[in-house]
Amino acid sequence: LTAKDFINSALADEKWLVLRKNGSAKLANVDLTGKNKLIFPYNTWTPGGILTITIDSLQGKKLHQIKLNNNSGRQFADIEIPAVTGVHDVYLHYAN
Repeated sequence: LTAKDFINSALADEKWLVLRKNGSAKLANVDLTGKNKLIFPYNTWTPGGILTITIDSLQGKKLHQIKLNNNSGRQFADIEIPAVTGVHDVYLHYAN
């Protein structure tokens, strides 16, 4: 995966996507054919954050929205996404 188009976000240690308040990033050219789940680790220090996942643009089709609970260590999110075929840019937007 290639992360790019960072807005109030960055790659930390070249492997962790860090999304700050109202931050977003694009995962370019993701083949979603046959995919129905997204599993990812996360850590947050502020309660009430919402992660929204869309395709093709920040305002594109919403695949999922999840509240990320405040935690004191890494947690894993395991979410269902609707069936989508083809290669798309996947956008992640964090609001708190």
